[in-house]
Amino acid sequence: ERIGNQDKSTASDLLRPSRIHLKLKTREPLAAVDQARNWLLEPGKQGSLRFRQTPANIANDQNTANAARPSHDPSASLVETRVPLWPRISRNGILSEKPWYHEGLNFTCSGCGDCCTGAPGYVWVNQEEINKLAEAVGIEDVDEFEKLYVRKVGIRRSLKEFPNGDCLLFDTDTRKCSVYEARPRQCRTWPFWDSNLRTPEDWKETCRVCKGSGEGKLHSLVEIETQRRVMKI
Repeated sequence: ERIGNQDKSTASDLLRPSRIHLKLKTREPLAAVDQARNWLLEPGKQGSLRFRQTPANIANDQNTANAARPSHDPSASLVETRVPLWPRISRNGILSEKPWYHEGLNFTCSGCGDCCTGAPGYVWVNQEEINKLAEAVGIEDVDEFEKLYVRKVGIRRSLKEFPNGDCLLFDTDTRKCSVYEARPRQCRTWPFWDSNLRTPEDWKETCRVCKGSGEGKLHSLVEIETQRRVMKI
């Protein structure tokens, strides 16, 4: 269903993109996004993707009306997900039709551990992540965990490192993260960071330093954008 679309005829209007909403009934939201994204990538358009997922016992051929119940109806057990789209204005102020990586990017972690080691840097963490890390390490006193593993950088907090730049939570014997399931957002979203995606040259440099970047699984634009927007790096 297409709602609220208006063609724009002037440059000034293009800088105020029309709002588009695409309503889909699906049990596989990411697959549906991939099918819809080319339509949404028309020049000068900006919108959002919204999905309502219903249990299989509700979304059936005999009762499709129930599958579209409004979210205030608790019996529908709807789960809503909003997938943000990318900015339309590039860094130089030119209206961009789509990001340079719109066809997707390849990445499969090689398990080399290089992203946890090497030159000194920062792994930013918030309180929720610190709490989960403390639990993963087995330290009940979160304050004690912070004294051992977290440092303050201005008003922010980052995980501590060994003098050689290796993360304190990196197991040098196995070359694996010792708290992988509780790893921070910054680690989870690598390599799809703003700093790695600004230009094809930035991505090429990322592929040079990361063995898994540019190799393996092809990630769709929606997957990349979802990861990129988790935090700004």
